[in-house]
Amino acid sequence: MRLRPIVFGWAVLALGLLLRPAYAGESMEGKNNPVTFDGVVWGFYQYVVEDASTGNQGKDFDFNRFSIDRVYLTFASKLGDRYTGRARLELQNNNDGTVTNFLKTADIAVREPFGLGSSTLRFGQTEGAVSPFLEKPWGYRIVSKTTTDRYLGLSTTYLGAGLASKLAGGIIETDVLLANRVPANKNISDGGDAKYKTLAGRVLLRPIQEGVAKGLAFGGYAQYAPKRSPSGENSDLWFGGHAYFDAPKFVAGVQYDSRVTKVADEDVTSAVISGFARYAVTEKIEIFGRVDAVDFNTDTDDVMITTPTLGNETENQLAQTVLIGGLSHAYSKTLRSIIDVSIRSFSDDLFYHDVSAPARDVEIDLDSEVIVSARLDASL
Repeated sequence: MRLRPIVFGWAVLALGLLLRPAYAGESMEGKNNPVTFDGVVWGFYQYVVEDASTGNQGKDFDFNRFSIDRVYLTFASKLGDRYTGRARLELQNNNDGTVTNFLKTADIAVREPFGLGSSTLRFGQTEGAVSPFLEKPWGYRIVSKTTTDRYLGLSTTYLGAGLASKLAGGIIETDVLLANRVPANKNISDGGDAKYKTLAGRVLLRPIQEGVAKGLAFGGYAQYAPKRSPSGENSDLWFGGHAYFDAPKFVAGVQYDSRVTKVADEDVTSAVISGFARYAVTEKIEIFGRVDAVDFNTDTDDVMITTPTLGNETENQLAQTVLIGGLSHAYSKTLRSIIDVSIRSFSDDLFYHDVSAPARDVEIDLDSEVIVSARLDASL
């Protein structure tokens, strides 16, 4: 394992990201109202220690290099005592040597709509009801996205309206969302009809408000998205939940997620079981870990490919286990560095259909994938 380029990359990225705008987080004068600006920059250097397949074109180019993973720039303006407008721009690494710039969110939030206390109504291009809810206890999106986003295709933003509420003195938190079926900034060619909407709901329970066990929480969610008529036979359904304990120095939890895709009344079920934990060793140093057991089709253990080259698309059809572990160091409230290791192993049997005479199915043995990353997380 070559650590020298990783350390060098960490140092170079730190120098660049520390040169952030002096006005970040402060109000600037807009045309009609003061505008607050803030942002996030995620930079990293990744090195592939072991690749699952030498035939995966583009992976060496993607991983053995410096990169900017994400840049978020957020502008918010108070439009009145109860109204806030927000727009967020995102720069995203496409993992092929290019980046994409797009509008992540553009919404208006209304506090206590219709006289509902402890509630916020949001509408526009806004956050989904599920992924941000699942992501919060994990706390390391910079290292790995939440399971529903990374493995099951559930977006983090939608064009629609949502209502988040806190009930019973904060014991119960709820969020519901009605939005376009196709997520914001996504071009999905799945043959679906854009007229259909997606409906999502989630609930979080914090049953104990005092004492040692007050950090205990239980959450569940579901999101339904019909694709075309008849919608009962052509749809996507996501559901799952988590349980976790959030203490001042550590967080630990377990999570289950599933997606059921119906096409012409044929079901394909995907499932993910995961566990995560993070522990503050000192005020500035935290260790973390996560394990994801992923099965993209619970009804089969075999995957057939027609070419001997294994690419990302094929890898994302194989049942796999992903282990993540690392350490973060906070230099301030707005800057931290992270060193992490990701190990991915595959459990499905993979076959290549060789049509040369005599035609036969050849089993392909896959190595585990091991990637070491050095990251910087800067909040502007």
